[in-house]
Amino acid sequence: MTLENIAFDSSLKLKKGNSGITLNVTDCREEGGSTTGEILPLLINGHTIEEYQTIYHSVVDSMVSTASGQPHPYSLELGLRIKQHLWEKLC
Repeated sequence: MTLENIAFDSSLKLKKGNSGITLNVTDCREEGGSTTGEILPLLINGHTIEEYQTIYHSVVDSMVSTASGQPHPYSLELGLRIKQHLWEKLC
């Protein structure tokens, strides 16, 4: 897994281990100004990476191919429908 093309605070520390990528928030300040010192799993919209991938595939896989398995030609309209369905599923 790569972390290309994402924005993040340079004070955040990412660690990759056997259980996936974790975010070390030791250097992060919460609103109260205290440091937490705890290691948290990386979440996407409140879901673990595995949960997010399952949700993503449940939405996208059925939308990008026909019942016979042939891929739909990609269009802006299809992309917007996928985005909307994914958003609804994640909320």
